[in-house]
Amino acid sequence: MTMIKSTFTVKFLSNNLKYYWYNGGAKKGASKLELIRDALSMVFKLIFRSYFIEKQGSNEELLFVIIHKRADYRRLIDSIADKCNGTIYKINSCVRLFPNLKNIIYLIRTFGKTKSVILPIFNDKDELIGSIIKQYSFFERISISALYVDSFFAISSIPLEHTKKIFVLCDIWPSENVLIEKAKFMGIKTFCGQHAIYYRDSKMKNANMLLLENLSSDVYLVWGRVTKELLLKDNKNIRVELCGNPLYQKNNLCTVNKNSWAILGDIPQNHKYTQKLIDIVSKVALKRNAHIKIRLHPQDRINQDLYKIDHNLCVFDNNTDNSEIFFVHVTTLLFEYLVSGKKVFKYISDAKGSEVDNRICFTCSSQLDLLISKKELIDVEDMVQNQIVACGDESKELYKKILEED
Repeated sequence: MTMIKSTFTVKFLSNNLKYYWYNGGAKKGASKLELIRDALSMVFKLIFRSYFIEKQGSNEELLFVIIHKRADYRRLIDSIADKCNGTIYKINSCVRLFPNLKNIIYLIRTFGKTKSVILPIFNDKDELIGSIIKQYSFFERISISALYVDSFFAISSIPLEHTKKIFVLCDIWPSENVLIEKAKFMGIKTFCGQHAIYYRDSKMKNANMLLLENLSSDVYLVWGRVTKELLLKDNKNIRVELCGNPLYQKNNLCTVNKNSWAILGDIPQNHKYTQKLIDIVSKVALKRNAHIKIRLHPQDRINQDLYKIDHNLCVFDNNTDNSEIFFVHVTTLLFEYLVSGKKVFKYISDAKGSEVDNRICFTCSSQLDLLISKKELIDVEDMVQNQIVACGDESKELYKKILEED
């Protein structure tokens, strides 16, 4: 394996540096003990983790690849590939009984490259990378190196010899990014989908901001016009096609449990806004004799105990589809439930988010109480159409058309 000597190793490693940075790397105020713990955790996973492939299909010319474990992302890949004559590769991991000594060797080599090679190159060409590396401690460089080596090994067993096209959901996730860059190096046409609603927020450091700034794929297949405009704003020469979301179903109404409300939480970085949303909705629910289910973001569920709730009023529960009313902040689920015909209200804070009709927005409990009291039906069709141009089978056909074209 020649990944350390490869001509595109610098690009792989720089993208991993940026991803680590945008996902909370170089934590201000982090103690040395926390940094050591994080580094040891990354190294342990690298040494005692193996990958295996779950393969569906036999056409190696068109590949759909997913490494991310989230079930909704995997369902999205399945749905997009449903009508396309291609092969799905789902990369799974398991714990190995004995350490992978080869990974230890590559980790040591990569660790040396983070300063001896990467820093001198990017000090002149990429100010962000230069400033990032200077802020990283010894232990954070270990974490970054482990992330890079792990990302490479996760996709190393995917055969690309006969591949002409490859599709991933997000090309800034570390393993997917390595795969896309490797495919481009081999002359394979690369496609990237959309896994969430994107928006620009210069104050928020997260992976979606990196995605808007660090485009790698040849073609981007997105849900709606808003996302297309975001991608093209600073990247005029890329190709972006509108395909919608095949998982969404219009007016997918089901039995509603009266006085059952649902709060849909944000990413962990927005903890304070989710807490504020809980406080506002709880105040109104108490007045209206409603009960609340709180569905936290998948990445935030480990932080459940940090939230302050009234246990007589609220319960943490991911089964929210039968709720009467939904309350959100900036989560992608806002549009999923609007598409399906649900009643959804959005909390407006000082945080950036996707633009929606002011008639479904609130900033405090009195505004929310007034919104709930109104009986008028609010037409959100145009707003939804800007974010999601197609759903279900219609969306599948759009993906098929682009992915199977010559």
